[in-house]
Amino acid sequence: MGTSHTGSWMADWASIPTKALGIIKSSNPSLLKTLQTNDQFLESIQQRFLAMLRDVPNSRSGIEITCFYEELPLAMAGKVVSKKSATFPGYNVIGIHANHRDMVRFFK
Repeated sequence: MGTSHTGSWMADWASIPTKALGIIKSSNPSLLKTLQTNDQFLESIQQRFLAMLRDVPNSRSGIEITCFYEELPLAMAGKVVSKKSATFPGYNVIGIHANHRDMVRFFK
C-alpha cells in the first residue's frame, strides 16, 4: 500500500539531514538511497518483478496485482509517493482516501 516503485522526492530530501546532521538516528542510509527517485537498484527490482509477472501463465494460479496510492497529502509535506510511483501501468489501481501515514492505519 503506497509502495514507491520508482522512488519518492521525500527520500531525496531526507537524505540531506541524515547525512549532514545525523538527525534521523534510526534511519538506514542505504535504504533511504534506494528509495530516492531514479535509483538504479530500485529500478532493477521493479523490472525483475514485472518480468516475473509476465512469466506467470494467465490461469487460476496466476498472480493478481492491485496497486494502492494515497489520495491526500501530508500536512506541510504533500504526497509522499505519487500515484505514478505507487502503481504499475496495466494493473488494478485503487486510491485510498488518506495520506501516506494514515492509509494503512486502522481506527477504532
